[in-house]
Amino acid sequence: MSKIKITFLTLILIASAVAAWVFIPTHTSLGYPIASIPVGENLSLMGYKLASTEKKLNKLNQYYLIENGSEIGDQEPLITTSDQFLRIESIKDNTLTLSVKGRIEQYRNDIWVEKADGTVQHWLVSLNSSYVR
Repeated sequence: MSKIKITFLTLILIASAVAAWVFIPTHTSLGYPIASIPVGENLSLMGYKLASTEKKLNKLNQYYLIENGSEIGDQEPLITTSDQFLRIESIKDNTLTLSVKGRIEQYRNDIWVEKADGTVQHWLVSLNSSYVR
């Protein structure tokens, strides 16, 4: 009888482990800052390393366009890429041109930057990518 109980409990334990592996979602959060590139007089392009429970996401970085001295809050990233050395090629008339040499996971080219006084500023972002695998 004890062999049947041990076998039954082992099967329940294995089934629980598989269910947890399948149904527990991935958790991703911002890690340490990797870049702070000034954009004009009061904006910065801030880069952060991703910290995730999924191994392949740990190699990614997220970049945000924010006002100096403000928090990211619930803002969406401008770009999610594996490139740690993202460069700004040009800035003019609320338009940024970025150069990326890494894999791109997500990219937004229409950005609204919220300022401390409650107003928003519209930015357009162009991207030059040269990813070689």
